[in-house]
Amino acid sequence: MIFWTPPIIDRLKALIAVKPALLFSDIARTISTEFGIKLSAPACIGKAYRLRGGRPTKKAAAPKPPITGRARARPRALPLMEIAVMPKIERKPHVTGNVTIMELQPHSCRWIDGHGEPYLYCGDEKLAGFWYCAKHAAIAYRPAGSRDRITVPK
Repeated sequence: MIFWTPPIIDRLKALIAVKPALLFSDIARTISTEFGIKLSAPACIGKAYRLRGGRPTKKAAAPKPPITGRARARPRALPLMEIAVMPKIERKPHVTGNVTIMELQPHSCRWIDGHGEPYLYCGDEKLAGFWYCAKHAAIAYRPAGSRDRITVPK
């Protein structure tokens, strides 16, 4: 850790003020050799940032003249838009037990049954607010303390 003493800070300020501007790596190397310390460029950047008082403030933009007379905004009539009529989609009949991903419905249980391709899903009616049916929700959403026993609701 570097202790920024007043002579080091004064030298940093002097080197920052040099025109054309020096790189912070050159400033760090110069201070390191002059004071016999190890100083990095990021340390110089951070100290310069803190000495400056944080981020530079942006110049205030010139105030816009007030809107008067006819230039004042008037409500415009919006163009009428045609509303597209969505075609009625027929709901597929409810399929339970081992369905493919293409046969899954929004209300189907997402529990993967089996090991291997094609991946088959449970497909039973899922519980409201869950991804799984009652049987698989009991397996997936167990309390943290009961990892050893799985109770399946009937």
